[in-house]
Amino acid sequence: MADPTKDSRPDPQPRQHPRPIELDGCTLQGGGQLVRIAMALAALTGRPITIKNIRAGRPRGGGIKPALAAGIDLLASISGSTVVSGHVGATNMTFQPPPPPASISPTEGSLEIVSLSNLQVDPEYHVCLSTPGSTLLVFQILYPYLMHVATQSPTGYVNLRVTGSTNAVAAPSYDYAAQVMVPNFARLGLPKLSITLHKRGWASPPIEMGEMGFSIHPVSSLGRGNQTSSKTNPFPSIHIMDHERGKVTQIDITVLAPDVILPGLRMTVRKYIEDDMKRACQVLETENPSLFEPAADPDNPASPRRESVQIHTSETTQNNRIYLLLVAHTSTGFRLGFDAQLERRQIDKGKIIDIMASCVEGFLHEISDDPKLEDQLDADLGPVRRSCLDSYMRDQIVIFEALGKIGQAGPPDSRKREDTRYLSSHTKTAQWVCKEILGTSET
Repeated sequence: MADPTKDSRPDPQPRQHPRPIELDGCTLQGGGQLVRIAMALAALTGRPITIKNIRAGRPRGGGIKPALAAGIDLLASISGSTVVSGHVGATNMTFQPPPPPASISPTEGSLEIVSLSNLQVDPEYHVCLSTPGSTLLVFQILYPYLMHVATQSPTGYVNLRVTGSTNAVAAPSYDYAAQVMVPNFARLGLPKLSITLHKRGWASPPIEMGEMGFSIHPVSSLGRGNQTSSKTNPFPSIHIMDHERGKVTQIDITVLAPDVILPGLRMTVRKYIEDDMKRACQVLETENPSLFEPAADPDNPASPRRESVQIHTSETTQNNRIYLLLVAHTSTGFRLGFDAQLERRQIDKGKIIDIMASCVEGFLHEISDDPKLEDQLDADLGPVRRSCLDSYMRDQIVIFEALGKIGQAGPPDSRKREDTRYLSSHTKTAQWVCKEILGTSET
């Protein structure tokens, strides 16, 4: 006979994880960016992710690097997730967030951003890398999730400090982040983000550890006045092709170089680069007037001429280090940038000339359309144009485009289409990862 004091109702079914999504880490660009985006999306949506062949095609060896491992560890700690094989050198790993309150269907449009209930968030986190990994790459894996959960912090925002390199080859620099990334994030409707350089750090010998600080405000702080995707999705709807590039109104030049005089120079390396880069940018404006706003008001010849090229930052470095950044301000409020870095045991005039030429050439490519591509435009592509962002910034915004589409039916058919021939392998990889996990269309 059943005990009447006991509840005869069946026990509720335990919460279960949805089936993990499996990704091949060798796909397309196949670098750490693939993992960073996947981990951020897993934490935000509650979907377990398994990645194999992590960075397997890299010439210097595959597997998880220390900076990536550190970012994964902190992301898992804040979100309460479990990581299997997320250690340095691992080529296969699984990131398993806490089980959601309801099962998540893999059908497109059925995903939701995870709830913030019962989540504990500290006002400050500090990641201290043991090797000079990029501080910005650590930031990238944490930023989308911290932007969502920052409202749970006692202060209403989260401070993140990362010790590592601030200027490293093949990684974003502090200077690019401050002058290009942060203004563009704000222009596209993301919440307030402040970054601080506490100390410069360099990844090449002689190694110097630096530190950057990030003050991350919650996406919910945008308020209902901003266009969001749905009541359950606080991320703003971002449609890149709604924005025009505009004309270049100003060029900022950043020079980090030594104050030494080399054979063949009559001034310090830093002064030589400043003068030459300024002349080169003035020539760009003269030779490509269609890219620039007029320096003077054509309707008022007596009006003062706009100073369109200026030195933004100039700092002294050690004798073997040179860093250059060119940033174009546009009439539509965006920033387009291109940088170059040289770290050699010995530098000479020839190497200096080469890095300046490389920087100017890359910058011109970012602010102008490629005439070869324009000549080869296939009629089948229809009306397409380049986006309002430079090549590197374009891949940084992909995850936020995808997050804004959760709970959204999709952009109107009348939207202008992007010329995908300008997309980098990093951007295509980011779009692929977002589509595999979220089921969202690429653009």
